[in-house]
Amino acid sequence: MSLAADALGLLRLGAAVALPNEIADAAGAPHASWGPLCLFAIAATSDFLDGRLAPIETEIVFGELDRLTRQIRRRERHAGRRPSRAQYWLAGR
Repeated sequence: MSLAADALGLLRLGAAVALPNEIADAAGAPHASWGPLCLFAIAATSDFLDGRLAPIETEIVFGELDRLTRQIRRRERHAGRRPSRAQYWLAGR
């Protein structure tokens, strides 16, 4: 998921870099140009899709963190030790 989000971010950045030049070229051209509109559509679509990917990626990361925290607590309980403050902080308690 992270690779897809990074690729969408680079696509959006490329559209942002090219947009001012396209607008200037379209303003000086005697005919209508679809370049600026296409770049805007690319940037908007990649931003929308990136927003859809972000919650999925966040859920994967925090789900894994929660699983590891529970695993550490189980090991600590079996060993008869109390979890450290860092482990409590990671667990959000």
